Amino acid sequence: MNSKIAIRERIEERVNALGISPITLAKSVGLERGYINDILIGRKKSVRGDKIADIARALQCDPEYITGAQAEIRKKVDLEGIEFGGVCETGVWRSATLSAQEPSKSVPIEADKRYPGLRNIAFDVRGNSLAAEGVTDGMTVAGIAAEEWERTIGPISSGMIVVVQAMRERGKEFELSLRRAQVTPSGVTLYARPTDPNLKFEPLEVGPDVKIIAVITRAVRMFLDVDGPFAA
Repeated sequence: MNSKIAIRERIEERVNALGISPITLAKSVGLERGYINDILIGRKKSVRGDKIADIARALQCDPEYITGAQAEIRKKVDLEGIEFGGVCETGVWRSATLSAQEPSKSVPIEADKRYPGLRNIAFDVRGNSLAAEGVTDGMTVAGIAAEEWERTIGPISSGMIVVVQAMRERGKEFELSLRRAQVTPSGVTLYARPTDPNLKFEPLEVGPDVKIIAVITRAVRMFLDVDGPFAA
């Protein structure tokens, strides 16, 4: 089958299956409003490779299905999950000794494909210390290990949501918290952002006892622990 015909037929099939207008689907992933419709009516004769992924995202299928390279709408993914880094709960201190004795586990979330090859870490969220950023109690956040982010992508910048590890009692106790970074000439200040005026948390400064361990790129609320990829 001609690849151009295959692409047009697969797109038409998915548009019909979803029951949503091509214009709405195109706009949902940032494509020009008439992009998908132009393919369907033959006005657009070719599709750039980088647009195939956007179209597939809009049509809820794999890019390989759009191109005709695979018959399945989505291939089953054997999801191993990503590393679990602990519980972020601002103001709660935990024993470093007991934490080190806990068995390692993973979280059933796909690694962030925007950052291939980098170490992904997930954290459970307790409390509402970052509710102003839309991250609330019971959610799970996931991101990239800070040292790998800084080595391959760049330095921490203002506005980033990060996981912060603070130590006290000579390292015997630690706190994991979600905070928003603010970079100034004098250093990095880390702020909690609750919406409840009764919740008050002092800002932290990156230093010997305070370090950023992950840059958060996603936040999800997980309801079921099932096989298969979880949306991020």
